[in-house]
Order: sequence, then C-alpha cells, then structure tokens
Amino acid sequence: MQVKQKVYELYKGTVERVTGPRTVSAFLEKGVLSVPEFILAGDNLVSKCPTWSWEAGDPSKRKPYLPSDKQFLVTRNVPCLRRAVAVEEEYDAAGAEVVLDDDEDGEGWLATHGLQASESKEEEDIPSMDTLDIGKVEEIKSIPSYFGAGEKPDDEEDIPDMDTYEDTGDHSTATPQPSYFVAEEPDDDNILLTRTYDVSITYDKYYQTPRVWLTGYDEARMPLKPELVFQDISQDHAHKTVFICGYR
Repeated sequence: MQVKQKVYELYKGTVERVTGPRTVSAFLEKGVLSVPEFILAGDNLVSKCPTWSWEAGDPSKRKPYLPSDKQFLVTRNVPCLRRAVAVEEEYDAAGAEVVLDDDEDGEGWLATHGLQASESKEEEDIPSMDTLDIGKVEEIKSIPSYFGAGEKPDDEEDIPDMDTYEDTGDHSTATPQPSYFVAEEPDDDNILLTRTYDVSITYDKYYQTPRVWLTGYDEARMPLKPELVFQDISQDHAHKTVFICGYR
C-alpha cells in the first residue's frame, strides 16, 4: 500500500510540475475549476460566511500560482453532534426514499423520509363557518355566592397599611440569611459532549478541483484517530471519495 501511494504521489507531482495551472474556465464542459475561479469562489465564501477565512499557510509550501495570502480556506471548531451511522440508521428505519405517483416515464414525487412521512393524517371534520350561528349568545348563568352578605373570602382579608406598621427593632425571630451562595457542579449527564472539526479547502492542480480536508477533535480537543473520523462520514463515501491523508 505504501509503495503504491509513493508511486502515485511521484506521478502526480511530476504532472503538476510539467503542466501549468488552468486559467481558462471549463466548468460547464468538464466540471473543473480554473485558478481564478477558485479564488473568486473563495472570496465569495469568505464574504458570505464570516466563519471562513483565507490563510497564507507555511511559506515553504506555498503554491506560486495562488496569491501568497490566499493559499487555502479554513473554518474551525465546526460542531459534530451525532455520528453519521446513527443518522443513517434512523434514515433507513423511516423507509429511506420512496417515489410516489409514478407516471409512465417512472417519474414522480420523492419522499425522502419514507412512505410513512408521505402519508398525511386524515382530515378532521371541521364545521363550515356558514353553518355556525354565532348571532346567538347563551345566557350566562349566575355564579352562586358562597359567602354571606358583607363577608370576604380568606384571601381578601384586610391587609394592614405599611404606614401604620411600627418597627420595634426586635428582629431576633428573623431567620438569618447567608451572606454567600454555594455553587454546585452540574451532573455529567446534563453536559453535551461534542466533537469538532477544522475544515480546509485547497486547490488541487492535478484534478483542477477544490479538495476538502477534515481535522477532527474529541471533546477534550485531542485529535481524533482515523477510525473515529470515519464514524462521522457517510458509509457511501468512506474509503471511496473520503480518505485519510490522501491514501487510497
């Protein structure tokens, strides 16, 4: 595997050295980006999403065909609350994707959360406004009095006026109040531990496309091992279009 990787890197590096960067747009024809298009797209991303920024990177590894201050794009501390496997299991349990109302050409609506999500509940019988007689108002029955004439309920007893209150200065019966508060640590079950990722985008001269790099960290901000990173990658793309450090 290592020999194959070294041969691939040698071939790729040789092709990049002998060929110049693409400067003419061929996005519609080949789906690739030229260097000016990559820079323009990066500027637009930074202007629209302030969490992204251009980085100059290591001076010894800078690409001469890119501006010195725009070598790659990066956004940091992107939260990852759930594992991709758990999301896929819920997706499969919902029935995955179902095509509804197929026509002769096999085309129809696509229910992305299964057949159950596409089935609406039966409409409840709601009376029409035309059938409601809102002109008649029922007579409000009188509320019986539970108190005698002149009597007041307990919660409406006379409350003495503060102007008539005389402070005797004797506060010995008052409960002493603490002069400080005691802080307690929350339970661990109430703390949401979240993985985070730093996401970088570079320009691949060989493929003439952007390349996305992920650097994962655990809850203690320690780098994730490769097998843990793949827990956050869709299994349809893991080891197919997503690799560890470019290994194939």
